[in-house]
Amino acid sequence: LMQGLGIRLKQLLPTNLTLFTADKKSLTVLGVMPVIISMKCGDGDTATTRDLLYIVEELSSVFISRDALSSLGIISKEFPAVHYNMSFGCVAGVQGSSADTAIEQPCIKPDNFTGETADCGCPVREPPPEPPTLPFPATEENKEKLKEYLVERYRASTLNTCQHQP
Repeated sequence: LMQGLGIRLKQLLPTNLTLFTADKKSLTVLGVMPVIISMKCGDGDTATTRDLLYIVEELSSVFISRDALSSLGIISKEFPAVHYNMSFGCVAGVQGSSADTAIEQPCIKPDNFTGETADCGCPVREPPPEPPTLPFPATEENKEKLKEYLVERYRASTLNTCQHQP
């Protein structure tokens, strides 16, 4: 990533900040540098914000912080709260995956899956279904049954971490 951006290690500012992935794995922060992030808006204007770019050894893509996304008007300041009457002057396309790492991980093929699969064998990614009405009470006795139900329900959407699909 650094080479692609034309950044050398000696240009980075030192930091003692520790960053973590969503699954609580510690990342190796090599350094930080101030950047200006800009994007073209739907109306032709340009939105700009200043932020810090943390260079992390384990990642091969750039991830934009929630604060930067909010400053650019891509998400609301109250995100993830939903605001139906908000209108943003800018529209941005974002491509990438939170699972995008420097080391490509092999897909873990699901057991007993009979639905449509991608070329790699993973379920084809789908939007998450509506929140369920549980088929049985959420009690300690039903814990394993509930887990199986939720895994099956969200297997192709929320729990689909395949790196080979958008």
